[in-house]
Amino acid sequence: MGERNLFEMDSTGDYYTWSNKHVEGTIYSRIDRVLDNVEWFQNNINTSLQVLPPSVSDHGLLFLQNQEPQYPKKPRFKYLNCVTDVEGYEQKVINNWNEPIVGRPMYVLWQKLRRLHPILKKLNKPLVLADQNIKKAGDNMDKTQKDLVNDRLNISKINEVKRLTEELVKWQEIDEKVMNQRAKIEWLKKWDGNNSFFYATIKGKYHSKNIKSLHKDNGDIITSIHGIEDEILHFYGGLMGKKADILTYIDVGAMRNGSQLSRVQREGLIRLVTETEKHNALKGINDLKAPGLDGYGAHFFKHSWSIIKTDLIVPLILTARLGQVIGSIVQYNQAAFIPGQQIHNHILLAFEPLKGYTRKGGTPCCMIMIDLQKACDMVDWTALECITQEVGLPHQFIKWIMLTVSTVSYRFNINGELSKTLKAKRGIRGDLRSVKLLLQAFNSFIMSTSMKINPSKCRIYFGSVDAGTKEAILQHTKFSEGTLPFKYFGTPLTCKKLSISHYLVLVEKIQADSLWVKWVHTYYFKGRNLMEAKINNGSTWIFKKIMQQRESISTIQNSWDQMCNNGKFQMKIVYKKMRVMEPKVPWYRLIYKNAGRPHAVLTLWMVCHRKLATKDRLRKFDMLADSTCAFCSKEENIDHLLFDCDTMKEIWNHVLHWIHRHHQPKPWKEELEWLIQQIKGKGWNVELLKLAAAEAVYGAWRFRNDTCFGNHCDRIKIRNYIIDNIVYRGWCNRKLRPHS
Repeated sequence: MGERNLFEMDSTGDYYTWSNKHVEGTIYSRIDRVLDNVEWFQNNINTSLQVLPPSVSDHGLLFLQNQEPQYPKKPRFKYLNCVTDVEGYEQKVINNWNEPIVGRPMYVLWQKLRRLHPILKKLNKPLVLADQNIKKAGDNMDKTQKDLVNDRLNISKINEVKRLTEELVKWQEIDEKVMNQRAKIEWLKKWDGNNSFFYATIKGKYHSKNIKSLHKDNGDIITSIHGIEDEILHFYGGLMGKKADILTYIDVGAMRNGSQLSRVQREGLIRLVTETEKHNALKGINDLKAPGLDGYGAHFFKHSWSIIKTDLIVPLILTARLGQVIGSIVQYNQAAFIPGQQIHNHILLAFEPLKGYTRKGGTPCCMIMIDLQKACDMVDWTALECITQEVGLPHQFIKWIMLTVSTVSYRFNINGELSKTLKAKRGIRGDLRSVKLLLQAFNSFIMSTSMKINPSKCRIYFGSVDAGTKEAILQHTKFSEGTLPFKYFGTPLTCKKLSISHYLVLVEKIQADSLWVKWVHTYYFKGRNLMEAKINNGSTWIFKKIMQQRESISTIQNSWDQMCNNGKFQMKIVYKKMRVMEPKVPWYRLIYKNAGRPHAVLTLWMVCHRKLATKDRLRKFDMLADSTCAFCSKEENIDHLLFDCDTMKEIWNHVLHWIHRHHQPKPWKEELEWLIQQIKGKGWNVELLKLAAAEAVYGAWRFRNDTCFGNHCDRIKIRNYIIDNIVYRGWCNRKLRPHS
């Protein structure tokens, strides 16, 4: 399939497409598949594949259906961030916003935002049509440049070409910003101007988010637009649109035995809101954050702050204020979303109880992973209000919180159309006996908050538990048995040793007062200091790894003592002190800040290290018998391939001539010395040579691979491929863009 560029099409319905239908020895298999190439998928992006029931046949019926995309009937307003650069934008916003409206603050804000829609739509129009303006500017520039060929010294024509060039670049940058906001891909921040990629990405995202059908629990399939909307409203109405029927009271005694806010903290929560506080809360929102129903993103409020600050209401102020005090009422065993605490500390702690799970004959133990179904959407408001009262939040602050959460209503964006309004009624956005006691306490929490356990995502892990006890626990909990390793906040948890890449980030996040550090001092150090403590065989692998580095501390004793005295440990300082300092390689400038594509720069780096998998190296490892060059009868090695071979020499010579470098290519060792001399200093011509070297080496290596593996590719095509990439990457680089 890979050689023929064929890919399997995703399907809905049953995974298996064939069965022998035997009572004994039943076999299921996915025999029937739909295979297509990339071109077909791109031309039929709206086609879906459904596996239907087999009826009397052994094979399921494969149903291909081309469903036309359901575009929204009326395009909704969406604020474009780059509209702030349009001439006259600020004055029009000021004039419109300063016209008075009478009403409550939220009503006034909402009406002013709606009143701005037609004005901003008019300003948005030329930005949305940026691709047409690019084509128009490009055609005008081509026509003017042709006229300039006949009269090269005409000042007015030279100025006109310059003006049109600036106009073309301006519209290209606007188009890039619009695509950046629409596609929201991190790559766009790297000045990647491949607009066809942007449009393909947006089209793909629209296709993936387009709901074509819904499968109900009873097996029915809904395909109509209204049926899909009704089913979504019914599903989420059951989660957030109704109150819990039965709700027990919060355990007030347990709540009051916990931590409480102090008087100073309570007064700080209800202090007057300042403009600076609102502005700081607003600055914490990313400009590319998805806008709300009004179509405005955070960029509008940030850019227009001086105009709208008196009318703006920022609910994030409540979150920011609560974040300043929540650490004093939440225990150390809760780290998620608590300022000052790190989830990484709990990942480290989770390794501790896992250390004996794979041993035989150890102490019986089990661990339960419980998932709450839509936890943030199912918290009962009565329970939330009661909890906030018992931890000592001021009544005024609780009133603000309840006003924020209880006035919420939802509208769902279904295939570009907004659904009916759904009014929220809740939500804020070892042994059998031990297991029973744990679940009993957890059920009390669930019954008082109206949450639900999601059994399909819950797992239970056993260590040295006999088969009878294991079966009894599984029957009682109705959970599935889990296996190691599993991921906890993105990090694999296992009894075995992980690679450096897995645990290095954990070590860097260790805090002196973290729960894991307290565990280490209690169970490992037991009153001894770091240098005197012994490493037990039962210790976790990550603790052993840290303790093995104690001998290295003596080499950085001064820096270590200084950090200990200051009370601030920095992993960066330790790393710099402990690593071996090697002299810089003479060709480091060739790689550093090279504007080439990442894989091209990586290939150049491997060539400089002489680690490229040429035939002479493969022959040394007995992986090839013949090391003859694919283009001539000489032996293939790095010096010959780059650029002693006549074919490769011609390609590199053509690239050098194109960038106006008059140089006769030589074998790589001598060529590298020449490049090192040429890239000394600064300037766009130096950056262009580095870029050309990276793309030429990669293009030559790709040409060699295609030839070796039987793929036809002529040298003219490779030369054009290299030059096209130099032009493209040069345009993406601000320093090289004026010369590309």
